[in-house]
Amino acid sequence: MKYKGGEKRQCESIRIEINGNPNLLKVLRACISEFGLNYGFKSNEIYDMNLSVNEVCANIMEHVYHWNLESKITVNMEVNDKEMTIRIRDYGEAKNPEDFQSRDLDEIEASGLGIFLVNELMDEISYNKELKQGNEIIMKKYRTGRLEELDEI
Repeated sequence: MKYKGGEKRQCESIRIEINGNPNLLKVLRACISEFGLNYGFKSNEIYDMNLSVNEVCANIMEHVYHWNLESKITVNMEVNDKEMTIRIRDYGEAKNPEDFQSRDLDEIEASGLGIFLVNELMDEISYNKELKQGNEIIMKKYRTGRLEELDEI
């Protein structure tokens, strides 16, 4: 199957579910990389998505699940001609998205830059406020280049 830039095609999607083991983040990043490469995203765009997803999932593992390895995180990726949408869902205690703040960048600390990084690296960020349990962040990354002809891997 070959895709050419400018042609309309339906969205492609993939769903990945991991438990709270931080070692699985490497596997998740590999999936995002392959999915992004397969649909014409540039390496810098894939890097931005990987770093953002890694940061969000690590924050969920630490702050929502408190390193409980039995926890569950669902990552849905959907790509179309213009963008990739990544939805990350946890099933822990619902949080108010307004509470997710970056720390003061003038303060010298080893952590607390995740929200800042995600906001800088992704093109759009929103939160699903309709959930009765858990949290879901929706992030979008726009494709900057034209989708060239790709061969199915």
